[in-house]
Amino acid sequence: MFRILGYSFLVIISLVCMGSSQSTTAPALSDKPVLFQADAGRTCLYDLPAMREFHDIKWQINIGATSEGSPLYADGSLYLGTFSTGFKGHLSAYNAQTGVKLWTSGDLGGHVAPVAISGDFVFVGGASGKLQAIDCRDGTVLWTFTTAGTIWNAPLIAGSLVYVISEKGAYALDAATGSPKWQVSTGENQGLTGSPALLDGVLYFEVPKKIFALNSDTGAALWTRQISDFCYPLAAASAKIFIGCNDQNFYALDAKTGAEVWHFTASGAAWSGPAIANGVVYVGNENKSLYALSAETGQYLWSFSTSDPALSTPVLASGALYFGVGNHQFIEGPQNFYAVDIQTGLQLWSFKAAGRILTAPALSQGVIYIVAFTGQVYALE
Repeated sequence: MFRILGYSFLVIISLVCMGSSQSTTAPALSDKPVLFQADAGRTCLYDLPAMREFHDIKWQINIGATSEGSPLYADGSLYLGTFSTGFKGHLSAYNAQTGVKLWTSGDLGGHVAPVAISGDFVFVGGASGKLQAIDCRDGTVLWTFTTAGTIWNAPLIAGSLVYVISEKGAYALDAATGSPKWQVSTGENQGLTGSPALLDGVLYFEVPKKIFALNSDTGAALWTRQISDFCYPLAAASAKIFIGCNDQNFYALDAKTGAEVWHFTASGAAWSGPAIANGVVYVGNENKSLYALSAETGQYLWSFSTSDPALSTPVLASGALYFGVGNHQFIEGPQNFYAVDIQTGLQLWSFKAAGRILTAPALSQGVIYIVAFTGQVYALE
């Protein structure tokens, strides 16, 4: 169950809403949605200047709860899901300049998945199996759709539709109303599912021991691939699907057929999600290493040694790679957050947080937001 910690959550948002008092205008969608892991392919490549030096902590707070999800920056506000005792889960908005809380949603039922945003709509799921559209200006629930099984990861917005994967199904919903366009059963699964990725009109996602490729317009299956073990978050780029599995292998699959193109083997079973840029795939492993591999051939380019398992998905910005480290054994204690040059594989700087960093950071202009599993939130500049 706790393999959720191997998933890393990140969204960057600009020119959308910020937390405020209750709005007097109707919420609206945007034709430029903002997605977890930067884009529909989940490549984690952001069009922002790199922060190649760390100067100071802008602010830090303790949210008093466990965080399994990433912070989300949006036009002056920071959004973060938390999990607390009594199987309670909430999404909160904070002032990104000060860390002051602006609003908190109602109980979302335990684990809170990462989100996607379109205009005034923030889409979020969780352990209850419900996908909710929430007004990001004040936290008001706009609509709710109930899926089969837990929603472990982020929805995806494309056009007028929002796609979401639960343990037992895949769904395409009208983003404005929550009405289903199509839904597909994925079997009687119990366990983690990844965020769907979209490439050339095909929706890709993994459920326990199976990878799906569906026509995004109709839900029709194009191919499926049975896998022998649990897999980690995937990404889609360059006509390939990139995914790490618990058999110690990181795979590149042909996006059209699901056939293996290449694989790279490491000594650890668990992987981070991948980040992809300029023909290179960056992925962390629980063997305390982050690897740079050729996206075309899988050739090893370089590796960076870390102080603990590198299981938070790395993110990219203008030649710099950012990621944190932490174990899955619930051994707490200070852990490192790294900035690495993607050309050389050399460290630019590091920051020591109070606990394990198992989720990806959020980036804004000149500030990086990171969250420790123990509930500390940091704004670094």
